[in-house]
Amino acid sequence: MVLAKINKIIHPTNQLEVIGLILIALGILFGFFTRIIAVFTYNTFDIGPDPDQIRDAFIYMGIWSGKFPHLGPWASQGNYYLPPLYYYLVFPFTIFGPNPVYQALANGVFSFLSILLLMYLVYLLLPNLARDQRIFLAGVAGFWYSTIFPEIFISNFNFNPSPTPFFLLLFVLLYNYQMTSQASLPKQVIAWIASGIVLAILVSLHSSTLFVMPVVFIITSLWFIYQKRQDKYHFLLPIVAVIATNLALLLYWKIEIASNFNNSRKIRQLITSSSEQTSLWSKLLVIKDYLELGQQAYFIGESSLSVWLSAIFIVAVTLLGLIKFKGNQVILGCLMLTWLIFLYAAANFQGQYFFITYKLLILFAPIIFTVLTLGNQFIPKVVKLIIIGLIVLSISINLHHTSKYLASKYGQHRVMAVNDVVNILAAIPPESRICYPEKTGKREVHNQYDYLDTYITKRNLIITPDCQQGDYYISAKYKLVIPLTNIWPVLEIEENNILFEQANLFLDTSTAYVYPLDK
Repeated sequence: MVLAKINKIIHPTNQLEVIGLILIALGILFGFFTRIIAVFTYNTFDIGPDPDQIRDAFIYMGIWSGKFPHLGPWASQGNYYLPPLYYYLVFPFTIFGPNPVYQALANGVFSFLSILLLMYLVYLLLPNLARDQRIFLAGVAGFWYSTIFPEIFISNFNFNPSPTPFFLLLFVLLYNYQMTSQASLPKQVIAWIASGIVLAILVSLHSSTLFVMPVVFIITSLWFIYQKRQDKYHFLLPIVAVIATNLALLLYWKIEIASNFNNSRKIRQLITSSSEQTSLWSKLLVIKDYLELGQQAYFIGESSLSVWLSAIFIVAVTLLGLIKFKGNQVILGCLMLTWLIFLYAAANFQGQYFFITYKLLILFAPIIFTVLTLGNQFIPKVVKLIIIGLIVLSISINLHHTSKYLASKYGQHRVMAVNDVVNILAAIPPESRICYPEKTGKREVHNQYDYLDTYITKRNLIITPDCQQGDYYISAKYKLVIPLTNIWPVLEIEENNILFEQANLFLDTSTAYVYPLDK
C-alpha cells in the first residue's frame, strides 16, 4: 500500500497533479538557490545606517569565549531589548567558522524551510478538495512565495526578523496537531513543549512578534481548554508550554530579575503610551497596513497603478477566499487570529515608514486567501483565470527585482562581498593602516574591517577614520543603493564614487580598487 502511494506520487496520471508537482519542485529549487546558494555571496554584511549584523557578528564570536548574551537585539521604537534567543538560533551555524556567511546562512535555511512548511500547511488547509487540487494549490503557494523578493532579500543577511514566517507556520501547524490529533498524552505533552519553545523564539525575533504572539498563545490555549474540557488533564497542557517558554527564556529572566525588570518596564511603558497616543481614526485606518502589503511584496512599485492594483487584489482575494470556507478551520482560525491581533497592534505604530520587515507575520496572508479563492467551487472560472493571471504578474514583478539583486551578487557590476573583502585584507601587509572614513557612530566599534581582520585574516590591521599618507584605502567599484521608502528593499546598483585620488594602484580586483594614499 505504501509502495502504491509512492508510485502514485512519482508517476501521477492527473494533469493538474503533474502541474502541482512541477510547481512544488520549482519552488524548492528556486528557494534553495535564492536562500541557500546565494547567501554564500554575502554582499549585505555592512549596509544601512546601523550595522546591526556586524554588531551581532561580534556577539556570536563572544559566545565562543564564554560571553553569553542575556538580551537580544535593541528595538529603536521604545528603547528596549528583545529576548536573546535569535542569537542562540544563529550561533550553531558559526561552528563552520567565523565568516559572516555562516551567520547569514541561518536565515537562509529558515527561509527555505518556510517554503516547505507553507506548502504543507496549504495542503492541510484544504481537506475538502480532491488530492490533485490540493497538490496544485500547495504548489502555487510554494512557488509564488519562493519568488517574493523582499523575503529573499532579508533572508540573505543576518537580520533578526527573518525567521518569523518559519516559526509562525510551525506554531500554527503544532496547534493544528494539538487540536485535531488523537495522539497519546505523552505525545501531546511533547507538542506543547515544542509550542512553548517556538513561542519563546518568536517573541525574540521582533517587536511585532513580541507584542502579538503571547496574545495569540493565550487565546488559542483558552480555546483548546474549552474544546478539550471533557478530557482529563488536557487543561494542564498549555501550562506545560508556558513552563517551556520561560525555561527557554531563562537567561533573559535572569538579567531581568537582577535589573528589577528594567527592560520589561520599558516594554510595558511603550504599550501603554502608544495606545494612549494613537487616535481612534488611526486605529480604524489600520487596514491600510494590510492593503500596502500588495504594493510592498506582491506588485512592487510606487506608481498609482501598483497602489490600486495591489489594494483591489488584496481586498478581492481576502473576501472571495472567505466565502463559504469549508477547509481546516483550526489552521485558518489560528492564522486569522494572528493577523487581526497584528493589525490591531500595528495601529499603535508611530514610525514614518512601516517596512515589510514589520509585516512578516502577515507576509503570506494574501497567498493563503488566494489559494482559498482558487479552491472555492462557488467562485466563477473566469474570476479564477483572472486571479491566476495576476499571480503570474506578481511572480514576474518579483523575479524582476530578484534578478537585480542577484546581479549585485553575480553580474558584471557585482557589489563587493564579504569574501572579496577578506581576500583584499589578506593581501594588505600586516600591521598596515586602512583608511576608513565611515568609521564613525556605531561603526567606531562595529565595522566589517575590524571584524574580518580580528577573526579571519588576523593581520593586526589598524582601521582608522583619520586618513594619512601611506594608509591603504579600499574603494568598491559598485554599491547597492537601497532608499528608505515604504517599498524597501527595492534596490539599484550604482558606480561608487572615488573619495581619494589614486596614487600607485596596489590592487585591482573585480569588485574594488585598493591603493595607498599619497597625501
